[in-house]
Order: sequence, then C-alpha cells, then structure tokens
Amino acid sequence: MMMNANCVELLRDSVLFAGGDPPGWFCRGVQRRALERGEVLYTPEDFPRALGLVASGTLVAENRSGIALNTLGRGSVFGVAAVFGNADRYVSTIRAKTPARVLLIERALLERLFVEHPNCALRYVVFLTDRVRFLNTKIEGFTAPSAQASLEHWLVQTGGGGDELTVTSWSAVSRALDMSRTSLYRALDSLEADGKIVRDGKKVILRRNLS
Repeated sequence: MMMNANCVELLRDSVLFAGGDPPGWFCRGVQRRALERGEVLYTPEDFPRALGLVASGTLVAENRSGIALNTLGRGSVFGVAAVFGNADRYVSTIRAKTPARVLLIERALLERLFVEHPNCALRYVVFLTDRVRFLNTKIEGFTAPSAQASLEHWLVQTGGGGDELTVTSWSAVSRALDMSRTSLYRALDSLEADGKIVRDGKKVILRRNLS
C-alpha cells in the first residue's frame, strides 16, 4: 500500500529521521490505523509490539484508575515501552479521545532500520534517554518528603516553566499524587501562606520563589 505524502512528512519530522527522508521500504512497512472516538489501541493486557505516531486527531494515555497521564496530538510518539523488552504487560491504556489516525512501526521494521541506518538508532537512544530523565523528574515528585513538597513539584512540572496554570479538578490531582483531598488543600494553604502561589478560582499563579 502506498503511503500518502502526509504520512511520509510525519515520519520525516519524527525522532527517527529528524528531517531526513525515510527509506521507501520503511514507509511501505509502516502500518496505518484509523480509530473511532473512544476506541482503545493499547491496554496493559493487549497491545501491539509497535512504536506509534499520531498522524491526526488526539489520543489519551490513562493509568489503571482512568486518570489521564498524557494527551497525544499530531506528531506525538507513543508505545515506546511496548516495542523492546520481554514484559507481558503495557504501562497504560491508550485510547482515541477524538477520531484519529496513527502509524504503527513494528519491532522488526525498527530493527532493520537501526541496522541499515545507525544514525536513526542513535537518535532513538537520545530520545529514550530524554524520556528516562523526564520520568525520573516525575518520580522525584511522587517521592517528595511531604504533601506540600509533592504538590509544589507537581505544580512546577505541570506549569511547564510558565507563571500560571489552570487546574480543572483538584480531586483528580489528589488521586494523581495519591494523597487525600484534606492533605492536598492543607498543602495548598501552606504554599499560599508561604507566598509561593496565589489562587484565583481554578487558576494558580506561581511565584518566582517556587522551587
């Protein structure tokens, strides 16, 4: 099946090729999948051994409690933990938040690419290294010594370096941080009393001395 120009452009801009042209045999081996809204693509028990790229639409990655961990738009990479290794369970559930189209790159295709194009393998290793660093930062937040420190870390990471963020559900935050709502609101009050945040409805303004 011939791959359309949109998909070739997506691959060209991906972490694997970084602007270079993907080989024709690689494009022909990539699977294309159309998803309806709500359709599940990966579950912990049932998942393709493939790296995914979002071509259009939006996917969401959820944990075991159904809490959204990440929203995936065009160009986003997913399924990294599904490709290599011997684990028989995947780390999350990935479903279509809207009608979507994705590209799936199976392990055998990646292995051939890495053998024939070592630069692609190197770029993939760099990508994985950055992912590990990101996850280590997340772990630091979950293992913070107090509810206030854990919430402070979450606010900084979720804010992405900005001065403010909007929190639509503090209940979801308490579940994500595995703390009671009472502890969460107490931590919020402490951060505000220390001058580290200002709350305005659902908006949280981060002060410069927030570490």
